[in-house]
Amino acid sequence: MPRVTSKTIGLFARADLSFKRELLRGVAAEAQARGNWELLLLAPVNRRVGFNVPPIMDGLIMWPDDPAEMEPLLAAEVPTVTLGHLKPMREVARVIFDNVKVGRMIAEGFVERGFRHFAAYFQRTMYSYSQDRLAGFREGVAAAGAAEPALFDGDVMSHEPVKWQEGLDALGVWLRGLPKPAGICCDTDQAGADLLRACQHLGVRVPDEVAVIGVGDDDLLCALAHPPLSSVSLRGREVGRMAVAMLDERMRWPRRIVRTQVMEQFTLVERASSELLAVEDGAVAAALRCIRERATQGIGVDDVVNATALSRRMLEVRFKAATGRTLHEEIVRVRMARAQVLLETTELAVAEVAERAGFSEPQRLCEAFARKLGVTPLEWRRRAR
Repeated sequence: MPRVTSKTIGLFARADLSFKRELLRGVAAEAQARGNWELLLLAPVNRRVGFNVPPIMDGLIMWPDDPAEMEPLLAAEVPTVTLGHLKPMREVARVIFDNVKVGRMIAEGFVERGFRHFAAYFQRTMYSYSQDRLAGFREGVAAAGAAEPALFDGDVMSHEPVKWQEGLDALGVWLRGLPKPAGICCDTDQAGADLLRACQHLGVRVPDEVAVIGVGDDDLLCALAHPPLSSVSLRGREVGRMAVAMLDERMRWPRRIVRTQVMEQFTLVERASSELLAVEDGAVAAALRCIRERATQGIGVDDVVNATALSRRMLEVRFKAATGRTLHEEIVRVRMARAQVLLETTELAVAEVAERAGFSEPQRLCEAFARKLGVTPLEWRRRAR
């Protein structure tokens, strides 16, 4: 039996964000499946520290954060796949993101929840990915027939105490001037977390007055934000798999036309910063808040009714008029949304997913998936990936 020749693959991507860590996991899983790929992680954690390009590589996958990092990497002159928004000076295979679609998805998420007022808090408007997300958000808002979203350039905010206070004052004027309730799109999770912190300082209630959605689904940033930040997942593992497949193609058939592949599948992961329908009925808003906060804890319709001053019948009538759903349907919808996220982003068993999503038993979860989606939970997981 012939000996399989191993291939040395350089991997340049910093693991400073959970999205990039997921990307690295996707690359590692695909490389392991191939059996003869040896990965070399080239990127240092500290951006100030230099890095060495090994003299011998068979291929390279890279996500540089700075154009200056590209030059020594591309000088290796091996089959290469680049990721991210930076465009190489020479033609190489690329995986890029449909960031216009990301922005449009956020707008559509707000519209589906009844929002009619929109705004954008962006910190990276000098970068093309941020500009595309803003363009997509504006497209989605325009498609809903709403006024163009107000934009606050968060780049004026600084971690220097004086400038932070100046920026906070300006942001306060902007936030208070927004028609409420407003859905605010942020270009990154860092921008979303900063905006939520500012809302705390300013006494702006989230999500009652403003709902906030970021981009990147960074587990730590989203979890540490108050309230936890909703975000669009860029599905790092899938991007990693795409990059490996493209590099494998480049190494096998180097004379083929170099192509760019576009990542178009994203997931809106809802957390407390946006989990509220924009309704004017105070009792319905209270019911929605109760469901948002406790649906995964196994509550029933009576628990929701007890969170308001209305009778069950009156609340059901007003709730259905405002949302188009019954109380029970909304509880199941929130549980389903949580289960879908867990199935897409974790390896938890179905029983554990059911428990964490608030279903009384795994069978209830399976019945809900069959009724709403026509598939089993495991089929959903396979399709989502």
